[in-house]
Amino acid sequence: MPFMRRWAETGSWLLRHEQGKGIGTLMRQAVLAFAVDELGAEVMESGGMVGNQASLAVSRKLGYVPNGYRRHVHADGVGWRDVEMYLLAPGDLVRAPYPVVVTGAAAFRASIGLPS
Repeated sequence: MPFMRRWAETGSWLLRHEQGKGIGTLMRQAVLAFAVDELGAEVMESGGMVGNQASLAVSRKLGYVPNGYRRHVHADGVGWRDVEMYLLAPGDLVRAPYPVVVTGAAAFRASIGLPS
């Protein structure tokens, strides 16, 4: 079997008028629960631009802890921004207020080469 890193990265982006409604938090919570429960992820990483307190608050709300900074170069290759990085261990994932229920995970695992 090939080496499996068991590392997941999450992030989200919502239109401004959709922000502040909890949609991003629930979306990321569902992805994280799936990564841990169905794919065996052992470490999850996330980040947000320095100064984007709303985005960084979502990571902290889900149980992420600060893990330094990374420099992100703009897509056009000109300029950069610092990204505040966060890590999450499976046992620290905040699963409230809604449980995640998954169906079809065995077929998905098979489609990406993981045992069912």
